[in-house]
Amino acid sequence: MPTFSRSLEQSLHRALALAKTLTGPARELYAMLLTRSGSLYGDLDQPDRARPMLEEAIAELRAPTPLNAPELALAYSSLGMLEIGSGHYKSAESDLREALALAGGSLGEASPETAAYATNLAVALMAQGQYSRAATLLRRARFVIESRLGPDSVQVVNVLVELTSAETGLGRFRIAEGCGNKALSILNRVPGGSPEIALTQATLGTLYLREGKTAEAERILPAAVEEERRFLRDGRTLAAGIRGLAALRVQQHAWSDAESLYREAIGYYERRMGAEHPDLAPVLREYAAVLKHRGASRAEIRNIEARARAIGNPAPHPQVS
Repeated sequence: MPTFSRSLEQSLHRALALAKTLTGPARELYAMLLTRSGSLYGDLDQPDRARPMLEEAIAELRAPTPLNAPELALAYSSLGMLEIGSGHYKSAESDLREALALAGGSLGEASPETAAYATNLAVALMAQGQYSRAATLLRRARFVIESRLGPDSVQVVNVLVELTSAETGLGRFRIAEGCGNKALSILNRVPGGSPEIALTQATLGTLYLREGKTAEAERILPAAVEEERRFLRDGRTLAAGIRGLAALRVQQHAWSDAESLYREAIGYYERRMGAEHPDLAPVLREYAAVLKHRGASRAEIRNIEARARAIGNPAPHPQVS
């Protein structure tokens, strides 16, 4: 755990202990601190510690009348994003819809915060293969943020990255490239590396794979994944980046590298979301295809394919060819 995060964690624990003794209107401070603590543990990839804090925060915030709707929206959004990271997409969608409704009713539909919650909801929808519905939300969010904060604001980057994924899922590759390149042009004005740059480059690399642009993918995807390894913790996003790099190695017929990368990606998915999560099914099928090229035994390949069939079929993703 980074030093600043450990220090922040200790400060939050002390504040929580004090705030828990408050009564009356001041009790809301305890709920707000629970939300911040839960969000911190979510960022530190500790969902088992984060979830009960966020659930308690929501219960506390729903008790007073009138509701502090913006604060409750933040708690629901934090819980929804935690559920996305854990692969619980239906629960995430429900929480994020609640966050969006609360923010829209209290802050207004034209608020950048409301647009941010709409972006989060779009992520949950895309995880379930609902790219068209996600794209509608993201286009509206982009309009709101660009109108209120300017077309080159850093706040629009997250929307552009997710819109790149949505348009890729819909097969609108030229539009997707435009969104991804716009996001990079904004981020490149910020000095130093960042997880946002790495994620944007990995998203563009995945798009290039879908288009069969192997050279363009090679130009950015390996470095992007290395940056993701540096910035991101053990989670769904890093697993997706490694999987994309494995698919690139397949297109290059680098079977040994592809096998190693698929093993790594599968390990991340299993640790983060469980060994039977549906998101693993296509990854296992791609891995089995690589093993065929590697001359693995038929029994090993059949076992992997059977496991993929048993856990189901998630949203579409670039497949091994």
